[in-house]
Amino acid sequence: MIYALLWDNDGVLVDSERIFFETTRRVFGAAGLDLSPGLWAARYLGEGLRSRHIARLLGAPQELAERLVERRNRLFRRRLELPVPVLPGVRRVFERWHPGCRMAVVTGSPRRQFDLIHRHTGLLPYLDCVVTADDCERVKPDPDAYLAALDRLGIGPEHALAVEDSPRGLASATAAGIRCVVIRTPLTHLEACAAAHAVLEHPGELDWILRDNGAARARSGESCSNR
Repeated sequence: MIYALLWDNDGVLVDSERIFFETTRRVFGAAGLDLSPGLWAARYLGEGLRSRHIARLLGAPQELAERLVERRNRLFRRRLELPVPVLPGVRRVFERWHPGCRMAVVTGSPRRQFDLIHRHTGLLPYLDCVVTADDCERVKPDPDAYLAALDRLGIGPEHALAVEDSPRGLASATAAGIRCVVIRTPLTHLEACAAAHAVLEHPGELDWILRDNGAARARSGESCSNR
């Protein structure tokens, strides 16, 4: 029985992952560095290489790489002052299954960024738990954040399902003993996601998994929470 969905945030709930990549590519491109989606998916989202290291990989000297990352960060923060789109299908899954199935976010982003993104999404009332980079010494692919979420929700890993879009997130959830589905995006390095419980085209396909695993819908009057 699934008692909780544990969602990654960027690229899974909201379109911030694409915005972050496009901002990085634009800044790098202005300096003559050609950043492709494939390279970003494999090296940043897959292996966890930092942006400055990717800039160096593309030929930027250390000082230039640092300046580019600083500029990218400023532009990205400015963009987050505007509404960030919720990805298609997410809101319907929340409305269909909560509160019968509890909802949590497990993200490697800092809490300040998470709060900024969700000022306008309307998703916060559905969340029973949020774990950010500020809550753990080690971030994904280490399992600490997922273990913290399980502890806060008071459930075992066999009663949770993680929803991710990257190999790092998949590795983190799997290391915590949690089944993990991967949402396919243009920036997902699927070759490194062989351990996924399933690869989905969009969040709406979670309905089939939740039904097959006995999760109860809120509208049915049942609850899949063990509170």
